[in-house]
Amino acid sequence: MYENLQWSRSSSGPGQTSVVSLVSPPSDAAVEVKSSSLISLTSLICVVSSPAGQTNITAEPGHDVSLPCRAGHDGDIDAVEWTRPDLDPEYVLSYRGGSLDLENQHQSFQNRVDLQDRQMKDGDVSLILKKVTTNDTGTYECRVFQRRTGSMIAESKSIIIHLEVSPPGQTNITAEPGHDVSLPCRAGHDGDIDAVEWTRPDLDPQYVLSYRGGSLDPDHQHPSFQNRVDLQDRQMKDGDVSLILKKVTTDDTGTYECRVFQRRTGSRIAESKSIIIHLEVSPPATTQDGRNQDGGDKDGGDKDRGDKEGGDKVGGDKDGGHYGLIVGLSAVVIVGMIVGFWIYKRVQKKNWAPLPELL
Repeated sequence: MYENLQWSRSSSGPGQTSVVSLVSPPSDAAVEVKSSSLISLTSLICVVSSPAGQTNITAEPGHDVSLPCRAGHDGDIDAVEWTRPDLDPEYVLSYRGGSLDLENQHQSFQNRVDLQDRQMKDGDVSLILKKVTTNDTGTYECRVFQRRTGSMIAESKSIIIHLEVSPPGQTNITAEPGHDVSLPCRAGHDGDIDAVEWTRPDLDPQYVLSYRGGSLDPDHQHPSFQNRVDLQDRQMKDGDVSLILKKVTTDDTGTYECRVFQRRTGSRIAESKSIIIHLEVSPPATTQDGRNQDGGDKDGGDKDRGDKEGGDKVGGDKDGGHYGLIVGLSAVVIVGMIVGFWIYKRVQKKNWAPLPELL
């Protein structure tokens, strides 16, 4: 029996092969399974399952949140890892050898996280995250390493959960890179609009768009938004001060604030109204073979027509592939017939002998 099972990941991405070390007590000799020996030692490979889908959870600041994750019922759980890949270190919670491992835990989660059930009854390895803040917004991964009954090899299961922490009344919008996005904001119908400010507080300068005195003010605009933003309607009919953000990228992910300064009819004092919008820009989810869920190729190829650099290698040259296959098979059949005929003639010639003359 192996006494110790050690795991180390060559990559943090789900669905990728891990390196396994098995240590035997009698000789202390280690047997390593590396990428170069995948063919000869496939029986020892750690099986890593990619997530079929992502779970989305929303919460308000100050609340405690449970991120669900469950292992199988058959077998012992060797380790549990909760990570957030955008952080360094990425570990939210790590459980090994029957206890929590706090060495590599990100400092923002210290004394704020725990397993929902440390006994892990029925395979429950859900994470409890206490008093969440907007900084806890992100994508979390739960990885469970479990040995089935009677097996010495642990298998890995991965679950992806996206947590969105936003104040009450906040609007959440999702978009894919390269698209144009409208962030809605509307002033009241009663009165003149003196100014409109679109900001993103995490940036410096924070201004996305500023409108004053009947025109846009680019003086303090953040460089990343230059020539990419505009009001949806510069006439601001019916109080519409929505923002158009063109060709969004993942860097545009963040929390935006719309502030409208408006004087009611007959008043000299401008009142302000604030609206919060969180924009999440993320690529479409991909399946295990690298395709987008809508059927497209991950690198940009068309699912029906192959592109030379990024097309779908199956569907890209479908007609040409069939034609080539038919031609190839025909050539093989013709060559086979010629060779067979040649062999037949040789055999006939070898076996032929003249009949003896009659006396």
